[in-house]
Amino acid sequence: MVAPVLDARAGPRAGGAAVNRRPEHLTAREEEILRAIRHSSRTAAKALSVRQLGREIGLRSPASVAYHLASRGW
Repeated sequence: MVAPVLDARAGPRAGGAAVNRRPEHLTAREEEILRAIRHSSRTAAKALSVRQLGREIGLRSPASVAYHLASRGW
């Protein structure tokens, strides 16, 4: 019997195993945000607030963080 081929682009609900894959075409700032979110989710029991996330990556304005999150639909 042949094992099914999984699409690497498919999410976990589509049967793929690509939960931690890196999204394509991220800016450097978006990479930092994603890294901080992943680090926080591994080390803390709760998610970072927008203000905490900004402090973590060196942005002073919560609006700047919200802009970057909204631009990706996060």
